[in-house]
Amino acid sequence: MRYSAKKLTETAFFCAGALALHAVERVIPIPLPMPGARLGLANLFVLLALYRHNLGAAIFVMLVKSLLGPWLGGSVVGVLYALSGSTLSLGVMVVARKLGFGTAGVSAMGGVAHQCGQLCCAAALLGSLQVLWLFPWLLMLGTVSGFLLGILAGVIQRTLGAR
Repeated sequence: MRYSAKKLTETAFFCAGALALHAVERVIPIPLPMPGARLGLANLFVLLALYRHNLGAAIFVMLVKSLLGPWLGGSVVGVLYALSGSTLSLGVMVVARKLGFGTAGVSAMGGVAHQCGQLCCAAALLGSLQVLWLFPWLLMLGTVSGFLLGILAGVIQRTLGAR
């Protein structure tokens, strides 16, 4: 598959943006009783890659974000959490988009799926279902932040010119 210089440049920008937001997000405290919870800001760039290019570009941005973000932040085990959440999230977003949901809905569903993937990973790594008490809080956080990021992605799409 051939990629244009513009598509390669945008995909590289999306990777850099995702890594930058991942780093910024590590220092933003969430005032809820959820250890390790974040807003998922870096997923904005995965969503943009999916809408502006294709699934391949979105997978690439997701892998860069999920592998390099936690690793550069000093959390090797964070790679497992990031991959489990991001992979499930992207899969759900692809299905939701094909079903005709708007950008905000697609992103909200992806945010919830991301939280579910990470909770399953935590339960597996800890060998305990005790972490599931976090589910209601993470469901709320994933829905709200995903919805807001989807609105932002829609605005960016309109600004850049939809494809």
